[in-house]
Amino acid sequence: MIKDQEPFFLINEFVEEQKEELQKIVDIIEPSNYQKFKKALFIRNFTNGLFQAYRLEKSKRYKNKQQELENLKRKKQDLLKKLQNIQKNKLIEKQEQAKKQLEIEKVNPLEEDKIVKINFNGHQLNIKEPELNEQEEKILKDLKLNTLKYHLEKEETFTQKLKEIANQNYSEELNKKLKYYTDRDLKKYGKINYLIEEPKIKEIICNGTSQPVLVTYENKKEIPTNIAFNSEEELNDFIEKLADKTNSEISEENPFLSSSLKNLEIQATLGSQFVKAKFIIQKSI
Repeated sequence: MIKDQEPFFLINEFVEEQKEELQKIVDIIEPSNYQKFKKALFIRNFTNGLFQAYRLEKSKRYKNKQQELENLKRKKQDLLKKLQNIQKNKLIEKQEQAKKQLEIEKVNPLEEDKIVKINFNGHQLNIKEPELNEQEEKILKDLKLNTLKYHLEKEETFTQKLKEIANQNYSEELNKKLKYYTDRDLKKYGKINYLIEEPKIKEIICNGTSQPVLVTYENKKEIPTNIAFNSEEELNDFIEKLADKTNSEISEENPFLSSSLKNLEIQATLGSQFVKAKFIIQKSI
């Protein structure tokens, strides 16, 4: 036996540990095993890549959902703000309408029409003229039949004529009311006189009898009024007065009126069995 040689039956722990590692390396280096290892490595890397792609896509979807939720929250807030603004604007509009209503309900500022009041509710324009009882109606009728043009030119002559007709029924209030009606019907434009003189009214339309006269009021078109011509005879009388005021001739044979008077452009048709009575009056600026 050689002196320094280890006995063969003794185990070298270091060699044994490295032997297993070396065997693994040898197994990998062998062509058949190396191909298997290469495939396993590819599968592992491919699988890891799939998982990473899945986690990335999942993360993107989560972020997109979060973004969608944020967008929905913002839209909700915007809608709530718009709703609040709409409600606020409606409240302001109602307040403005109420304010305008108070202004409109005041007495007409025209000196001769102080006893006339108007009311516009946003849908209809109502003209409130002084009310007359049956006795006052009779006095007014007699006054119109017996009043000449010069009676209307001066307050004194009108008052004197009224006192003759009314006798003991005369009063300052009666004078004021009947002066309004005689001026309206004999000197001016009858029942639509207020519509003619009101500067906020730009157009007056009558499409026939027994229906509201329409106006363009404060730039709102075809606003109905509480004024109407109750018969074709009444409407024809008014159209004939328009013709007289414009020095125009009109008849059943020539029923169409197209004329102007001061700032008024007048189009009218005299009613007959062939055509319907109607008119349009536009105010030029």
